[in-house]
Amino acid sequence: MGKKYRVGCKGLDEYGKGKIVFNNKPFSVSYMLPGEKGEIELVYKANETGAKLVSLDKVSENRAEVRCPVYESCGGCQVMHLKYAEQLAWKQQKIEELFSEEKERGIIAPILAMEEPWHYRHKIYASFSNTKRGELLAGIYEENSHKVVKTEQCLIQHTLANEIIKCVADIMRKGKIPAYNEDRKTGVLRHVYIRIGEKTGQVMVVLVTGSREFKEKKQFVDGLCKKFPQITTILHSVNSAKTSMVLGKKETVLFGPGFIEDELCGLTFEISAQSFYQVN
Repeated sequence: MGKKYRVGCKGLDEYGKGKIVFNNKPFSVSYMLPGEKGEIELVYKANETGAKLVSLDKVSENRAEVRCPVYESCGGCQVMHLKYAEQLAWKQQKIEELFSEEKERGIIAPILAMEEPWHYRHKIYASFSNTKRGELLAGIYEENSHKVVKTEQCLIQHTLANEIIKCVADIMRKGKIPAYNEDRKTGVLRHVYIRIGEKTGQVMVVLVTGSREFKEKKQFVDGLCKKFPQITTILHSVNSAKTSMVLGKKETVLFGPGFIEDELCGLTFEISAQSFYQVN
């Protein structure tokens, strides 16, 4: 443990990290909110010096209770410790800063809030890895790494997607199907990618492997379709690159039409695995 320093937080940066100044140098500190005071510890990595929060002795009234057990290790969310109304205010402020001329002309509309800001993501992916002991982990990458954090019930993902991910992991365990190891280029399944039509209820599942060989595909198709009749299409994508990108460049359709449909603003859209479509 290094030396600790007492600091105060002045605001939030564009990533939702607390902005502090120490020895006339700016730092960003995860999980710290404006107006809070506490102790930090400097962290030295290569040619970069960072700071991490150790403890708080003055807590903001805008701090929210975090419901997620892996929030501080998973790289999926950044401001869950901030009350939802304040999250919206922060996002509104950032937009107004980026579009300052439009703000002066009075044409920036207020941000729209959700009635229930949980389980809203209808485009979801999970990654897989095996521990040294062979335990299968299914979840989301730790921030700035490819280390999988076991995430059984993500609070922002569609509840059906959480269940599909669990089923994929169960099929892997029962079939003794190993996760893909991108360093060794061994194993089979790397990611599962899911899209759900909010209005239609149609579901796409994309199984991402590290190589073209996928002799286990029938096990996944049969097991998923049997348990989830909502699934209307299943695809196979190959991604062998050492990258943060989930999908490969080409997919093969294993079941169904290869796309789902959803309705938005009175129009019907065909959505492929590669299509852009807002996650909320």
